[in-house]
Amino acid sequence: MKKTVTILLSTYNGEKYLEEQLQSLFNQTYWENCTLFVRDDGSKDGTIDILKKYEKENKLILNCGENIGFVKSFFWLLNNAPKADFYSFCDQDDVWFEDKIERAVSMLSEKDLNNPQLYFSDYDFYSSNLKFISTRNTSKKTPSFYEALTDCRAAGFTILINTHFLDELKKINSNNIFYHNYLMYLLSFCKTFPIVLKFWNKKHRELNKLISSNQYDLTIVNTRFYLHSLYGSIVGGSFYSSFSYEASKINGIPLEIIQ
Repeated sequence: MKKTVTILLSTYNGEKYLEEQLQSLFNQTYWENCTLFVRDDGSKDGTIDILKKYEKENKLILNCGENIGFVKSFFWLLNNAPKADFYSFCDQDDVWFEDKIERAVSMLSEKDLNNPQLYFSDYDFYSSNLKFISTRNTSKKTPSFYEALTDCRAAGFTILINTHFLDELKKINSNNIFYHNYLMYLLSFCKTFPIVLKFWNKKHRELNKLISSNQYDLTIVNTRFYLHSLYGSIVGGSFYSSFSYEASKINGIPLEIIQ
């Protein structure tokens, strides 16, 4: 029996590119084993209308809420997601290659799923009209926890986790988090060894986009985030002390990089 996947999608005023992203999900070679779980974060455009159309076709499960910001929205999805073997994170404005989920499931299924596991891959940068810009290549340098303090290699939209990793995330208060993907990447050094696929699994639109939030007015201009601006927020207080201690015990042990 094939492993099941719940795809987590948080939307906010995303009508311009949402249809294209959704079609790339529906065209996944692994789609018959997937559930698309969506939370809209208070959109004011036509995003909800698009989602309701596919909800009527039973292609997704839709939840509409007030604007709480993308991090809390994703954590709501994590805490309410339909049960599955794996969980994938999805942006509203990208395009996934057809075998993105199938490749990720294949890689992660080879690991000990009785323990937390995390997978991520490389990806391509595209303009808003999907003109190729560049490729995000994972550095050949052996990753370490200390490097992860200044470079998040695992973009959230490439990540696949298992249920045990999900359980670890559920223990965390989202009020202290700025970026869920960076949190997962750092946490992976404490709980497992991330699996990196040196293959480009999606077309990532490189946009200057306003993040939905009722607390912050932030603009993402690239996909590299720095922890020095997040201390006391992404891993604050006693959690950070414990987090650093756990990671330091395994620092220097190479991640498994799949060529």
